[in-house]
Amino acid sequence: MRDMSIPGCILKLGAQGCIGFTNHASEILRVPAYTHGETVDTTGAGDVFCGAFLGSYIKGEELREAMCKASAVASLYTESFDPFAAQQYAPSELDRRVATISETL
Repeated sequence: MRDMSIPGCILKLGAQGCIGFTNHASEILRVPAYTHGETVDTTGAGDVFCGAFLGSYIKGEELREAMCKASAVASLYTESFDPFAAQQYAPSELDRRVATISETL
């Protein structure tokens, strides 16, 4: 992708997390998926990942942080068949998941 002059790219890898790069960073970042209890339904998790990543990155978060946050947000949506169930979580749960992912890097 870099050889094609693409300024940045994120590749979703499902249960393996994601990899990404920008022209601002020389390394390719790999961020794991958040591992939790039981995965109930993965429908839409990739879309949620993309939305969370873009929202975080556009707000000015660094690539690594935006990738970790997207992984954490997507994990919330795999724990139920109800697409609105993730709204029950407190913001502190999202922060905890982001921290857990960040610690593995």
